[in-house]
Amino acid sequence: MLDRIKNLFAGGILARYKPEATVLRQVFFTISAARDAKTMRPVLVKVYTDEGMEVENKLDKNFRREPLGEILPGLVNRHIVKTIETGSDHGRNVEILEAAPATTLRELMDTRRLAGKDFKRIIMQVGEALSYLHHEGFIHRAISPEAIVVSAEGDAKIIDMSLIMDADLTVGGGTMVGPSGYVAPEIIRRGAIDARSDIYALGVIMYEFIAGARPFPQGHGYEGLLKIINTKPLPLIERKTNVSADLNAVVMKALARKADERFATVDEMLAAFAAAPMPENNHTNAPSFVAA
Repeated sequence: MLDRIKNLFAGGILARYKPEATVLRQVFFTISAARDAKTMRPVLVKVYTDEGMEVENKLDKNFRREPLGEILPGLVNRHIVKTIETGSDHGRNVEILEAAPATTLRELMDTRRLAGKDFKRIIMQVGEALSYLHHEGFIHRAISPEAIVVSAEGDAKIIDMSLIMDADLTVGGGTMVGPSGYVAPEIIRRGAIDARSDIYALGVIMYEFIAGARPFPQGHGYEGLLKIINTKPLPLIERKTNVSADLNAVVMKALARKADERFATVDEMLAAFAAAPMPENNHTNAPSFVAA
């Protein structure tokens, strides 16, 4: 609380943290590289847009017991970009994050700079972070390749936590806001949401990496949303003939339309995924990451 009061008198939190270069720009926020003016420590500064502020206010009111700015600093996991402090500047929410890689999983997937074994490692690490959030009583709600950053050594961290909700406040339906193509059918229907919605999003990412396309590529349009709700995606094994039956089973179970037909927990899904071999000759035009 004292830090927030100091920020207000200083004209806002950005009076201390000066952004230098934009590293990630999305609809709801912009993340910039910066330095702490006192210590010269490199950090990331996340500033919410008008659209982001509108969404955060609704989520704080309806789906969180505490404001997001009070929740984030208390979440500590090696595969989540740590929030150092939060505040405001000229009416906008601001988060100060630890310095982290600027390369997103989306960039690695789009440029085919990722071997199958390295992708598997990333999914295991992101799954660990999601399992932590679920045990803390939260649902992430916005897992996508854009929400994950990857270091040069191949270590992954979740960088976008802006849509997390208290798990027990989502039983009465919620908001349909989420990353296009990665939201589960129950989110589109505004139904009850739980940890299995995050499992669905991981399933989409796995399917997309292995098949080279999302299960429903036009998932952001009305027709695409209807397909997500009413149809089953083409089995992964029919898209890629070198996919094992075990891997196909893991991905397709994660993508089940009904939450009850998915894995019960992320840990259960990770155990099955770890045991399933990745296909040979995955799309990549770069060397594998060096193991940390």
